[in-house]
Amino acid sequence: MPTQRLIRYLTALTLPLLAACGDSRPLQADAAAVLPPGALAEIRYTRFGIPHVLADSYFGAGAGWGYAIAEDHLCTLTEAYLTFRGERSLAFGPEAPAAFDFSFRKPTNLESDLFWRFVATDAVIARYQDEQEPELREMIEGMVEGLNRYLDEIRQGQHAGRHTACREADWLQDVQIEDAYRRLYALNVAAAQAAFIPEIANAQPPLGLVPQRSNGAGAPSQEELDALAKDLRAAGPARFRLSGRHGLGSNTYALGAALTQQDHGLSFANPHWFWSGPNRFHQIHVKIPGRLNVAGAAILGAIPVLIGFNDDVAWSHTVSAAYRMALYELTLVPALPTRYLLDGIPRSMQAVTVRVPVRGDADIEWIERTLYRSVHGPIADLSTLNPLLGWNPLKAYAIRDINADNFRIFQNYLRWNQAPSLQAFIDVQKELLAVPWVNTAAAGRDDPRAYYADIGAVPNVSDAFARRCRALPIGPVFATAVPGLPLLDGARSSCELPSADDGVQAGAMGLSQMPSLERVDYVANMNDSYWLSNPAEPLTGFAAILGCEQCEQSWRGRLGHLQALDFVQQDPAPADSASLRALVLSGRVLTAESMRDPVVATFCSDDTLEVERDPLSGDVFDPPVMVNVAAACAALSQWNLRVTAEARGAHIWEEFWLRVETIPVDARYQTSFDPARPLTTPAELQLDAPALRDAFGSAVLAIQRSPFALDARRDEVLFAEREERIGLYGGCDYPGVFTMACSLGSIETGYSMDAEEGAIGNSYLHVVTWGDSGTVEAFTMLAHSQSSDPASPHYGDATRAYADGAWLRLPFTEREIAQSRTRSVLLKR
Repeated sequence: MPTQRLIRYLTALTLPLLAACGDSRPLQADAAAVLPPGALAEIRYTRFGIPHVLADSYFGAGAGWGYAIAEDHLCTLTEAYLTFRGERSLAFGPEAPAAFDFSFRKPTNLESDLFWRFVATDAVIARYQDEQEPELREMIEGMVEGLNRYLDEIRQGQHAGRHTACREADWLQDVQIEDAYRRLYALNVAAAQAAFIPEIANAQPPLGLVPQRSNGAGAPSQEELDALAKDLRAAGPARFRLSGRHGLGSNTYALGAALTQQDHGLSFANPHWFWSGPNRFHQIHVKIPGRLNVAGAAILGAIPVLIGFNDDVAWSHTVSAAYRMALYELTLVPALPTRYLLDGIPRSMQAVTVRVPVRGDADIEWIERTLYRSVHGPIADLSTLNPLLGWNPLKAYAIRDINADNFRIFQNYLRWNQAPSLQAFIDVQKELLAVPWVNTAAAGRDDPRAYYADIGAVPNVSDAFARRCRALPIGPVFATAVPGLPLLDGARSSCELPSADDGVQAGAMGLSQMPSLERVDYVANMNDSYWLSNPAEPLTGFAAILGCEQCEQSWRGRLGHLQALDFVQQDPAPADSASLRALVLSGRVLTAESMRDPVVATFCSDDTLEVERDPLSGDVFDPPVMVNVAAACAALSQWNLRVTAEARGAHIWEEFWLRVETIPVDARYQTSFDPARPLTTPAELQLDAPALRDAFGSAVLAIQRSPFALDARRDEVLFAEREERIGLYGGCDYPGVFTMACSLGSIETGYSMDAEEGAIGNSYLHVVTWGDSGTVEAFTMLAHSQSSDPASPHYGDATRAYADGAWLRLPFTEREIAQSRTRSVLLKR
């Protein structure tokens, strides 16, 4: 490290001692926020349709928020409420696939309805509501008021031409308070129970006798255990977290004073999230003078701001590598599959009859199904993963979702929205232990620290507890194939999740067991575990359920840290907002930077390449296909190694690496992963392997059969459809792309960010710091635009700006809002 930077770095190490004392630096004078007489809230809109809600109460703030979100997402949000009420079968029929959701995995409407009526019961929702603090309850009640005001205007014929997908639908009805809480509860259970909707909705007691096997009644053979291990490895750890789709997660940086060379930090938020459906982000700014002033984004229907900033703190999240559930194996009473043994004593499962309304020919009909719970949670038939995990006469499996009883989540967020300092922000997280399934990174005004934590609701499973309570013989297979995911013995009461001395929830970890880090250079997370939140200070010694240590990092994670280290090593220029904004959209592709040239040298020595199999589709070519690779090799050789809009040939590398990912790691690289070199290993492809030759040749063949040229620009192949086709930049994460745009479309039709199944990519982005006077300097993007209604003027305007790489300097002060206002809506009392 250069001498000048080393001096600054060591000086900054002393600054955290002063952070708790605060800074009396006055904020820049700003115009007064005045609500018009008789107003409940005023919504001031600025560029891209961003609402700035001004209110004098939490109820009014919620009302403004609810009205604004209805204007942008009436059909999407009200259909989501229909889903969580368990009424999709009534509106759309029981067999149709449910609307896409990040944890649903496309169940049928009936499966979805059964699940939500079983899990989000009236009693659960009433408890959820009762346990909220008054300010949050007022805000949620206000949101319902605002939603219903907009609905009334629709019924009165206002907003002509808007929301044509639902405005005449018979299922469009007033939103109830319970609907709002059911939506919040759906986010609670997204990373565990809701990842297994069909498995829970279809779990039924088995018929038949105890299975007989050659090695004893009911005991699985070694062949069956080996098959289980193979199936679990194929499913991967993400199957037991969120949906496991490529790109789902986020990037985040928090930079401290050693890099900014200021008294404050710098926050980068970059959730890779949904471009459509009920879980997309909506951008907003909410102000209650003297009590709340926060901006950022929230998932549709969630309240308050989930990722954002206020006058003093800016924060973001990434999906955590920690498991938020434990699986329990129940030992059943022979011939009585709804009774299980606990300490040798038979217990009955709780049988719950769930009734789902379905529209009949003349009237509403009802479908009934009995679903079951144990003391450990709902029963799930996991036979779709492997037959051994089904509900059979000997065993059943239950899901213990720690967030099913975590009613503190949105209280945590409201307190964060109100936090007067980074230290107050940290204190809230450590007090409530409520964050559901994400990592946190934050920076603050007049605070030199960059803060990282994976502190929240996690099952209290130490490694010793996991070993002692492991269900045999299947538990050890889970421990090897899906490290960290506990499969526990449900027949012993001593194996129920213990409560921690420093915890706040039964069965959850205590604060001392969870990782956090404060640095004055940087912290980062790109969905790998907590281990390398900063490579200079690895976090070790934590339970495996929280994530892996000394394990291989993703290519995107490696690139994220390498980019941050460029800031650490540069001298003398500081890391400022402009340089960070340029860095995060630079479009680097880490695998290509080190491997493009060897790949071209190996596979382009001749104009043709013999291909026997496509590793992606599994198609076998008999006889082998001779693929002309000359044009592809020329395009790759000229490629700028980025996924910028003008880059030509990037799709060749993406298609190639998509196929490389199907090859086992030990057959893929020459240099294996080395924990001492986590940012540079594994490395070097085994280019003499036939599978690599097939991967390259079949990638070229797929593009030749597509409508796209081998030297097509990135923004021709990757695009969004709004009023017109908008060319984009970025790519999927697997080849080491930081700038995320991961379509579910194929090269056959193009990488559309509006493919039927939905796409994941850069969504809400912010780069936030504070100026010399202490005022917020926030630059934001909302890549998919603010509204899901094609008739809205804000259906594609922000997407066009994103395509141009144009950041918005967000109006935050009253003076800035007044200067930028495009229109206003006044909600009267």
